[in-house]
Amino acid sequence: MSAQQHPILRGVATALLLLACGCANASSLEESQCGAITERGGKPEWVSIPKFRVLDYNEDRRFTALTGAPFRGIWCDRSSVIPAPFDYQVLQAGYPFWIRAGDRLAVLEWASHQYRVRLFRGMAISDDEQKHIDERLAAYPPVAEIAANAPKDVAQQGSTTQLARTDAALQPLIEQARRTYPEAKQRFIAGLPFGNIFSVTVRLRDAGGRTEDVFLQVRAIAEGRIYGVIASHIDLVTGFAAGDPYDLPESDIRDWTISKPDGSEEGNLIGKFLDTHSVESL
Repeated sequence: MSAQQHPILRGVATALLLLACGCANASSLEESQCGAITERGGKPEWVSIPKFRVLDYNEDRRFTALTGAPFRGIWCDRSSVIPAPFDYQVLQAGYPFWIRAGDRLAVLEWASHQYRVRLFRGMAISDDEQKHIDERLAAYPPVAEIAANAPKDVAQQGSTTQLARTDAALQPLIEQARRTYPEAKQRFIAGLPFGNIFSVTVRLRDAGGRTEDVFLQVRAIAEGRIYGVIASHIDLVTGFAAGDPYDLPESDIRDWTISKPDGSEEGNLIGKFLDTHSVESL
């Protein structure tokens, strides 16, 4: 489906005849087509993916991140805006999930540490539908985020000389992380275990020349670039905020981390090193 065909861009109604109320349970829920949201010329483009159905995923077959382009979301045409039992897996993979049901458009998203469904177009959600939505969202497991006890990012503060010494001390770790990154990348593309989060460490630089190393939670990897959202609180640089989209060449990463639900992790060589060394001691 091209951007010109999609109703959010051109107002063309879907060809599928859907239930007006949208009050479908999991067994009667119908799904006619699904796809991904990309960007073209700075505008969203809703692209249909043949034979791709979110309803095909379940406890045994888990949804994983898509490859081939920096996707901004996943969408499906359905008979109801009430999420299905395993739709949370789309969010776990890092995407908002858009549901079209007739002339209605809703999004399932993770915001402020909780699930929510927002209606963007069409007949208002009824009290009965809201009851079913609330019950469904309450049954979902929480979306894994950077574990609270994972090592924090470190703002690179200090004199120019101190920062140069720090970078020199970190360089062997950066080189090691870049050597092992391809294997971690392939694991991300193949699909990490449920609740695992893949992040890379990137260096932000603001207009004033200040720098800060932060986690970038990876959403997609395509054509040599990593696309994600900043997953750290910003302490030093200006013009950036947690949750902002950011992308960079794969060759520019400083480290990578796979965070697990129990707070353990793989990688994060820089974070582990800075846990035991202060900038002033280097």
